[in-house]
Amino acid sequence: MIGGIVSNNSSGMCCGVAQNTYNTIKDLRLVFADGTVLDTSDPESKRAFGRSHGHLLEGLSKLAERVKSNPDLVAKIKRKYSIKNTMGYSINAFIDFEDPFEILKHIIVGSEGTLGFIGMALFFSFLLLFSFSFSFFFFFFLFLFLFLFLFLFLFLFLFLFLFLFLFLFLFLSFSLSLFLSFSSLLFSFSALLMVDVIR
Repeated sequence: MIGGIVSNNSSGMCCGVAQNTYNTIKDLRLVFADGTVLDTSDPESKRAFGRSHGHLLEGLSKLAERVKSNPDLVAKIKRKYSIKNTMGYSINAFIDFEDPFEILKHIIVGSEGTLGFIGMALFFSFLLLFSFSFSFFFFFFLFLFLFLFLFLFLFLFLFLFLFLFLFLFLFLSFSLSLFLSFSSLLFSFSALLMVDVIR
């Protein structure tokens, strides 16, 4: 998994160009097509690789000098890698480093396994500062909106429920008082009729 992260120059949407794989890689253990193993954290391994593959290191140094001698190319590379860029080899290593081992180590980043197999990777760690991504604010305000909407909905529901309850209470009270008044009137009228009949 870690080898795949290095090979793809993966970094996630919060890292940008400052804390990506390219900028946090410390050392690699690489296996090349001819079976040579290079561990950039081991000085003896680097010396052995220098003896057996000196021409490769020399070629990287010459290529870096050639790139740096072209101001237009340097400006173009800097512009391309000032934004999030994970496409292909990390050729910005040719202008960022002098040491051929550092160039080789960093050009491996994003190479998709075409330059060698990554057997081990060490990264620089750093303190995560208290920060928020755009997605945090998006979901925070989304949940806040939903909470307020739900609160408003419950408030309106309660208000309507109390309004209906009060309306029914008043309606029933009025109906009952009207019924009692009508019954009392009817009873009085009946009593008067009975008195007339008795006379």
